[in-house]
Amino acid sequence: MELKMLVSARKLLVRLLLQHCSALKNKFNVTETVESLCSYVTDWIHKLSSAQWDDDASFSVELRVTAFHTKLVNSLYDKYRGHVNSSAHSSILLALLLAGLPVVVAKSSSLSETQKSATIEHLWSAADHFVEQNIHSRDFCYAVINLEVPPDCWGCYVLLLAVVLDKLRDAADETYDTCMTLSCGENIFSKVFTALEKCRKELRLAVLIHAAPKSCVGPSRRIGLFEHVYTHVCCFMSTLPARHFPSTEATLLKNVVHSNIARVLFATEVWCWLVRYSSPQLCFDHAVVLVRVAQISSGVQYENVRHLLKRLVAYLSEEHKDMLRQMLISSGGLLASSVLPLTQRTEELWAEAYSLLNKLHRKEIGVSELSRLDTLMLHLKDCISLKKEPLPLKLLLQALMQFPLIESTQCCSLIEGLICLITSQIHISSNRDLLQILNALGCMLQKDVDFVHTLVVLSLSKWNNVRVTKGPQEREVLNKLSRLFAQLLLSRNCITQQIALLVFAEFAQTSQHVTVISKTTENAEIKQLVTKFLTKADLKTPIDLPALLKKQEEFSQRTGAAPKVESCSKRQGISAEDSMATPMNKRAKYDMEGSLDSSTALLRHHMRILLDQDKTALQPHKACLSDIYNQLGNLLQNLCRPRTD
Repeated sequence: MELKMLVSARKLLVRLLLQHCSALKNKFNVTETVESLCSYVTDWIHKLSSAQWDDDASFSVELRVTAFHTKLVNSLYDKYRGHVNSSAHSSILLALLLAGLPVVVAKSSSLSETQKSATIEHLWSAADHFVEQNIHSRDFCYAVINLEVPPDCWGCYVLLLAVVLDKLRDAADETYDTCMTLSCGENIFSKVFTALEKCRKELRLAVLIHAAPKSCVGPSRRIGLFEHVYTHVCCFMSTLPARHFPSTEATLLKNVVHSNIARVLFATEVWCWLVRYSSPQLCFDHAVVLVRVAQISSGVQYENVRHLLKRLVAYLSEEHKDMLRQMLISSGGLLASSVLPLTQRTEELWAEAYSLLNKLHRKEIGVSELSRLDTLMLHLKDCISLKKEPLPLKLLLQALMQFPLIESTQCCSLIEGLICLITSQIHISSNRDLLQILNALGCMLQKDVDFVHTLVVLSLSKWNNVRVTKGPQEREVLNKLSRLFAQLLLSRNCITQQIALLVFAEFAQTSQHVTVISKTTENAEIKQLVTKFLTKADLKTPIDLPALLKKQEEFSQRTGAAPKVESCSKRQGISAEDSMATPMNKRAKYDMEGSLDSSTALLRHHMRILLDQDKTALQPHKACLSDIYNQLGNLLQNLCRPRTD
């Protein structure tokens, strides 16, 4: 009953505000009414993460009440454009939570799948309309870009940015320039990358969003958060004015060489889309810029640029490929053999690598030469297909055994390159060589370095169809292979163990070496582990993914749970009747003079009803109703005041 009265009062208030808009625009504080409506919606959305509903019926009633409030908000913004503070905290928070509803419901452990779907269906579309109503406002755009995002709302924020980018394509030039002008070093485009960096938990959650028909080929489907944002950013890029292209290119380059993997991957994908659908000359110009950047980069930055450059080459015309090849050869760097493989140049690099490996075996290699060897390995492992002659297996194994049993970035990188080269030779190796390779891999497991263990288990994925000839060493090779599998399946590292299960399951399905499978599963613990993995027994137990990810976040940061977004008020949601079923005609025009008397009488009547209600029954919404009562009183005074215009 009390919620029904609350809705009826707000419905009356908004209807009168819409009817007498011309008379009230400069008299009545509409922003106060809008903030009250926004607070109701945001408070209810906050409840989604923790509140429990007794049944679907009560949830449905509250959902429809909340959806009705969003319609009232959009109606007031539409009618009172320019007279409502669109940058108010409550308005920006509403936009944030409405746009981010897919993330909010994905994080909720208390909602059923039916309730999650209903929430998205009834509320999420309101975000588009809300942003569309406010995108013309410079204050709104500035507030969105400079918003102090609560720690738990970065997923919502990146979805809000996607909506803003969509609406920006049809906005006026002034609005466009406002959003694309750097403010505190960032604009609306660069903010997407900043937000994605903060979305570690959201990118791991099963946030599935219905792709718009225009954004996917074929029937409608549900896509992940990364793909959804990528689609909207690419659509934004397709209509980017030329005056903003340089700053956008600079943003992409800045994020390609960034240390955060989410930024790098997103910038790489967007850049590849850009050059794929742009002119051949632009693609070549970008490739030239990346070559110059690679020449002055090192480490992870160099690898990121090299990876992007390899992908861009696929979109170059043959003429531009020849021009780039000549430029790479004249520069004398290693990019020529990595980006555009050249047999002659590659042979020179192999010879240099063999020389350095011999120095490593004799323990005569210097620090600078070790770094050079690391760089060579990085390139040569991508060029194995060009090598027609067998690699010197003995030299590679000797070099592999030289590394100390410690964790080092450079040692791990060199071990990765050597294992990759060694594994490429197993299909042309004798039983004796295979046994030496397996012994070397076994020695790698003695290193207490999880990364090296993962490299070993990944290398075992190449052994499915390896040819083991009949002979005295056949059993020894197969036994050694089964012992390696057993050791990795019992790894204390859950990631290494999971990869080992995947590799072993594939080996069991595709390999003819049944002896390895039976020998490995002789251990009762391993047999039980593999059985549970193949039958997916662990997946039959429901997992509270949001809670699990929250614990992981707390463990990794060691700073406790991230603070929750503070609610604007403390109201409770209570079930209501169908009082809001009758739609309000937002576009109806009323004659101010003719309807004033009837509106005033109706207003007084409803105010008397509110005053006559039992105060105890209305206690849960006492503050809210009191607020509406004051607004109705102000509205009555404004309506009865003589007109001066």
